[in-house]
Amino acid sequence: MTPSRRSVLAATGAALVTACTRSRARPAPPPPPADPDVALRAQAVAREQSLISELDRSLAVVAGTPAAALLRQVRADHVVHLQALVPALPGDPGVNPPAPTPSVGSRPSAPAATARTQAAHRRAQAARERSAAAAHASATGTASGPLAALLAQLAASEASHAAVAAA
Repeated sequence: MTPSRRSVLAATGAALVTACTRSRARPAPPPPPADPDVALRAQAVAREQSLISELDRSLAVVAGTPAAALLRQVRADHVVHLQALVPALPGDPGVNPPAPTPSVGSRPSAPAATARTQAAHRRAQAARERSAAAAHASATGTASGPLAALLAQLAASEASHAAVAAA
């Protein structure tokens, strides 16, 4: 018996419908967009770590001078800033707060820096603080509310450090 034209068309249509409706493996949904705060926070951490490193270098030069007391306090403020930034970057070994700088009394005696050297280190520190203040303030425009508030506080603190260092 020969199939009728109608039965061939019906079978072909059914085969096409079945082929088109078979379940296919759907591609995995794209990963959620990266949280921009993570990058902003990491950049702020890097700025604070850089400021601390530069302060350590300056403190080594001006140890035992009036400028050293000011720079030690500014450094302590930056350690606090770093600690405020670190909790949101768990597991990153590169953001551990640095150890406090030893007091002048526990340092080996170094020749006192000249007034010119002290002034140069203070001017350089003021410039670094102004740069960090501007970067923190700029980042507030794209940060989430809580991070924007923290960055604004850091920017204000850096600006005050710049004013004190330049005085």
